[in-house]
Amino acid sequence: MSSAGVYGPTDVLPLSESTPGDPNSRHKDKLACENYLDSMGLNWTSIRPVYIYGPLNYNPVERYFFDRVTRGRPVCVPYGGKYITQLGHCEDLADFMAKCVGNGAVARQVYNISSQEYVTFDGMAKLCSEAAGMGEPTIVHYDPKTIEVYRLDMPKSPSSMF
Repeated sequence: MSSAGVYGPTDVLPLSESTPGDPNSRHKDKLACENYLDSMGLNWTSIRPVYIYGPLNYNPVERYFFDRVTRGRPVCVPYGGKYITQLGHCEDLADFMAKCVGNGAVARQVYNISSQEYVTFDGMAKLCSEAAGMGEPTIVHYDPKTIEVYRLDMPKSPSSMF
């Protein structure tokens, strides 16, 4: 399993399987694995989902939006809210993965998996608010580069917390 996070910044959408990878991506090891398997002449299939949504999702991006809008909290969205992405349902991803097992036609291939629709993060906030039966969400834009994260020194053992 790979990720669309392997791709570098681009102004060309949609991303294609031939879009260059980003050697500085946090997913760079996934690209390295593909290259290694290919260099060894082994069969592999790389599946690169974008944002996955649905039950049992290990990284439920949609939960953030639903949590904020259903509690009437502002939805904090980076980069002016116009960042474009795509979503894919976990069942569609699982179906595709199952069809790849033992299928020689997909050997040594890369597949981007997502829906055909695009959405901005502002759009995600609005769609989740609408789906939850809430009014127009309050959206707060921010630049992640301007946020400082402070380290908290937590106690080393539970007994020292009291």
